[in-house]
Amino acid sequence: GIRIITEQCNRRLAALQSPPISLPYEPYMPTLDRDTIQAWIEQLQHEAYVCPDCEGIHLHGWEAKEAVLEARCFVEKDRVSLLVEIAIRPSAVLPLQGAVHFMNYDYSLLKVMIAMADHDVSGLAEAVA
Repeated sequence: GIRIITEQCNRRLAALQSPPISLPYEPYMPTLDRDTIQAWIEQLQHEAYVCPDCEGIHLHGWEAKEAVLEARCFVEKDRVSLLVEIAIRPSAVLPLQGAVHFMNYDYSLLKVMIAMADHDVSGLAEAVA
């Protein structure tokens, strides 16, 4: 009894499974360039321009928001990175420094870091690739 039921279940499972498909290797995404990424951003109705200094795509709409210092998109050979830097109050630097590693742990695709300079406003930089 049990053996017959097991064989019937195995035949039904085999009938439901699709045969393996042999495809030539292709990368997950086509090779992207800066113009394509910028066109996609503009299709989403976000203002974007290419910076002559860093050659990144700056997102003007995000940079116009309060406390956002920079919002850029970099297109590299093997990845597209989005970098957003926000201003933080000097009194928030120490508590935030203690929390940065938790943010990096909780959000594995996001890289969070504190950018500090003696002559400028401290910033919290978030990057995703």
